[in-house]
Amino acid sequence: MFMLAATLLAGSAALGLSAVGSGSAAPKPACLSRPIQPEEQQFAELHGPWRNLYIPGSDPSSPLLGSQTLRVAALGIADDIAAGELAPGDVTASYLAERAIACGYPAAAAVGGRGIATGTDSADAALVLMSSEQWGAAANNGMGIKVPAWFGGKPMHCIGLAHASEGAADAWVVIIMAGEGASCPQALSVAVQPFDGGTPTATPSPPFTRPTKTPTPQPTATATPTATPSVHKLYLGIAKD
Repeated sequence: MFMLAATLLAGSAALGLSAVGSGSAAPKPACLSRPIQPEEQQFAELHGPWRNLYIPGSDPSSPLLGSQTLRVAALGIADDIAAGELAPGDVTASYLAERAIACGYPAAAAVGGRGIATGTDSADAALVLMSSEQWGAAANNGMGIKVPAWFGGKPMHCIGLAHASEGAADAWVVIIMAGEGASCPQALSVAVQPFDGGTPTATPSPPFTRPTKTPTPQPTATATPTATPSVHKLYLGIAKD
């Protein structure tokens, strides 16, 4: 149901994915690149343990792996929703796959689901909203955040997430899809554009393990040799009678 034909090209999938501005304005980018934000880091750290508790088949020893490709797709969708150009319920299975493929995700692996939350800038509240998401049949076909460990005959182990704000509006998007082998797709298509101008940057992806700061070794102070005083002991021989 969620499989797209392998012949679907990323270029054609990008057409019509985002609203076209008035006049001669260029179409809004469908895939956006930006460094991970603190609230996104926090959401990732909350989502992993939640998934292990509530999704049957989840294995804490084999957590979801981050896909930069899904990350840029999630950020593009989140920005569209926050801007009011896309409704959460419009992110259907086929639309989600098209967005992922347009950003560089392999068509054969574009199988999975998503979680969406709006109206909050809090990572905690976003996860609560996603876990209670109800959009008709979508809640029962893998399109909610409760994406099973296996879906469409494929293991779900790749993730991309994003939060976007436009004015007073907020949107959170999590995409979970199949991977290829033991790794997750990281390549980006030419459709990827920087979120705030500049050059698209490679960004860290979940599980966003916080590095442990290694103390910088301090040089060991070398003791300054203490000068030995030039003292000569005089031994006197005492004659005994």
